[in-house]
Amino acid sequence: MQAAITSIHTLINRYLEGQTLCDGSLDDELRYACDAMILGSLLKTSRKIGIWPMPQAPFDGWKFRNLAKKIRGIRILDVCNKSSSRRWTSHGPGNNSHGLEDEIEDCMKALERDLEGLKLCDYARNRYCTKRFIYGYIC
Repeated sequence: MQAAITSIHTLINRYLEGQTLCDGSLDDELRYACDAMILGSLLKTSRKIGIWPMPQAPFDGWKFRNLAKKIRGIRILDVCNKSSSRRWTSHGPGNNSHGLEDEIEDCMKALERDLEGLKLCDYARNRYCTKRFIYGYIC
């Protein structure tokens, strides 16, 4: 649960740092607006599903499957997809909110793979893998 929530907090913090991340527009103001819209979408939806601010463990009554579904449902809006003047980034077509939706999906799939066949006695062994995932793959 903590790893899934932290993955979204990592994205939020990436946009909170202030560096312009959007590479889709030639206009500095539109890139800033795009980042602001992404950050607002992440914060607003995270608050709605109960993961912003960071909830404290233990997560009594929570189920990973339900949390993953809610996280996958985070709707990320950006200026680039709403603008008819820009449909391409330096990485190709400008869809999927700069790849963030794919990044979230990849994270949830990796966490689900880590949980497959997990037994309580495996917890200590798999704990390191989960931490490595958080800090190694989504930064």
